[in-house]
Amino acid sequence: MVCSEAVTESELWSFAGSEEVLKRQQSLVSDFGEQISKKLGSRIQQFYQQILALGQSKYHSDGNWDISIHQDIAALASQVKEWMNSQPGKRGSEALGFLTKLRYFTHIRNLLNSLVEVTVKEAYFTSISSCIEILLARLKTQMAQELAQKKGRQKRLLAVRKKHKETINFGDLHQYAIEVLSKRGKY
Repeated sequence: MVCSEAVTESELWSFAGSEEVLKRQQSLVSDFGEQISKKLGSRIQQFYQQILALGQSKYHSDGNWDISIHQDIAALASQVKEWMNSQPGKRGSEALGFLTKLRYFTHIRNLLNSLVEVTVKEAYFTSISSCIEILLARLKTQMAQELAQKKGRQKRLLAVRKKHKETINFGDLHQYAIEVLSKRGKY
């Protein structure tokens, strides 16, 4: 199965479990959409459906994976990264900044994990959970450049703070406090 194929709810039925699970997942995505971004929430749900389809197509009845699932999940992680790279930035004409991409990565990770947690009682929970772990590890590897930029930014900000630090002398304030307390007879 190609990672870019869309999957309908009826195709997922055998792997997605009960209607109750689907309703809880839809609720999670809609809550996420209201709080963060509908566009991001719906795209994450599409990625999740692609993971479900991969899991369903690559999981054998004997409990083993088809080895090609690792390549397919890596390709899906590339699609996630490409999607982030294609999103417009604040000014519309430029791409997302690295901090925004890292925020998106966090949102993607959290929502995918939440979608999997809803299925905890389903028979396929372990296999989908494994797929999500592999996807997030691959995506983290692909986000290495953004993570390096963030570390560099943090180092620069720390250097600026160290350069402009002020030494505060509390000696006068301490002496004043002693005088006030001694006048009251409590020191």
